Amino acid sequence: DGTRNTDIVDQFGRPDYESPLRLDIDLLNTQLEQLARGEEVELPRFDFAAQKQCKSGKMLRRKPHELIIMEGIHALNPEVTGDSQNIANRIYLSVRTRVTMDDEKLHPSLVRFARRLLRDSRSRGRAPEESCEMLSSISRGENLYIMPYKHLADYELDTFMGYELSVYRPYLLETVRSLVSIAPPESGIPALLRFLEAVCPLTADWIPDRSLVREFIGGSVFTN
Repeated sequence: DGTRNTDIVDQFGRPDYESPLRLDIDLLNTQLEQLARGEEVELPRFDFAAQKQCKSGKMLRRKPHELIIMEGIHALNPEVTGDSQNIANRIYLSVRTRVTMDDEKLHPSLVRFARRLLRDSRSRGRAPEESCEMLSSISRGENLYIMPYKHLADYELDTFMGYELSVYRPYLLETVRSLVSIAPPESGIPALLRFLEAVCPLTADWIPDRSLVREFIGGSVFTN
């Protein structure tokens, strides 16, 4: 994770966690060029709890004919990844499904928020209240840094898993209940609570270790 500039703030003076300026863009582009030439690089790692970039000790070299896969909210931004139009296929991944209950539809952003709550707590040392406070910043970041480049994608993929709300229920039900009283009215968190209360719980034992949901609840075969 090539994050470097942790002092970037928004118009209110709060840390802007969504800004591409937080990335070590020079290092990213240098390492992409090195990988393209078949050179070995040491991948950086970002310590979210300590808010600093550090060495990972993980070395990577691209073998002949191997592909480079980049993942991240800024992967479609040419200011971050450079001019790769002729050598890259771009895929936009996001929750697009609107879960329906009676006459109510759950906005995809609330499924993404549920995922973020789990990931923030498990991987970033961030309390649920802090994740809730960041909702407006996240929405602002999507409008500024993601949506303007969405049209550059060659393909779009809906990442919603039909069972994920049931899996999240045991992890998040009490947490979301506690957030309702402090969340701004426009947050939609009461709606998320209604849907979590309505679904049947599903234990993690049923979830394959290759499922996308494992990225948020833990136990993925793709992570250390």
